[in-house]
Amino acid sequence: MDAFCSASAEQGRGDSERCVPLPTKRRQGILALDIDANTATGTGWDSECPPIALTPEVERLLAADAAVAIGVSGGKDSGAVAIAVDRHLKAIGHAGPRILIHADLGRVEWRDSLPACQRLAEGIGWDLVIVRRQAGDLLHRWHGRWANNVARYAALECVQVIVPWSTPSMRFCTSEMKTRIIASALAKRFSGRPILNITGIRRQESANRRGKPISPHYA
Repeated sequence: MDAFCSASAEQGRGDSERCVPLPTKRRQGILALDIDANTATGTGWDSECPPIALTPEVERLLAADAAVAIGVSGGKDSGAVAIAVDRHLKAIGHAGPRILIHADLGRVEWRDSLPACQRLAEGIGWDLVIVRRQAGDLLHRWHGRWANNVARYAALECVQVIVPWSTPSMRFCTSEMKTRIIASALAKRFSGRPILNITGIRRQESANRRGKPISPHYA
């Protein structure tokens, strides 16, 4: 198995990657998680954290020290899974590389998204990698989509003007701005090595998310 990843390892175009140095001053707490610094380091966590859901394949890859990458947004779901996975990897003696990876969407981002990711990385002691779509941020993509659609309508190439922004049924923001860019960066960074790409999903959010498998495999 060349890769174990929750996104295609296809090489994308127009990716940018940079590794962010962690702040030297330790912050008290991780704002996005509403927990104290002791949680990130382990104190008081066991009584509140349910066990990690695993499959035999995931256990085998972790035992082989596969690379572990956790997609983080600065929100609670990705922060919680990062802390839980960090605790688990330490408990089993995992010695493979580990990174947090953040896809920066640009002007539409919450202003504390990146700082929250940096505080999380500092709290658990992982490197934070930031990737961006070089062709432009999400707002640029929406503007371009609208301009192209208006041009097609003016040229009578279509009879209906569609919305330019992302919707639950048109999640091109996820595929173009996150999945493709992150998968490309991971494939380059860990070339030829098995990868566990972890995403934090809150199952109570929707029926669709409740039905997600623990470990879908993408070659």
